[in-house]
Amino acid sequence: MLMSGRYNMMSGLYRYLFDEPCDDVSGIGLDRCYHINDRRIEKALIEARQSVADETVADAADYKASCSVPFVFSD
Repeated sequence: MLMSGRYNMMSGLYRYLFDEPCDDVSGIGLDRCYHINDRRIEKALIEARQSVADETVADAADYKASCSVPFVFSD
């Protein structure tokens, strides 16, 4: 879980800080054993994104509007 989250967070850094394309962890075929069942972290991360200073990320409005999180959840 930690490594899949780290992969996706680094992908986000490349997109928003360096303005480079990079697939999310959900787009690389992550094995189901790494999918998360508990979605409580999802809401907390989306809420925390709103406090980011606009000048610290590329396309701040898009970043704050994004509902993506650095995990793949089970269906």
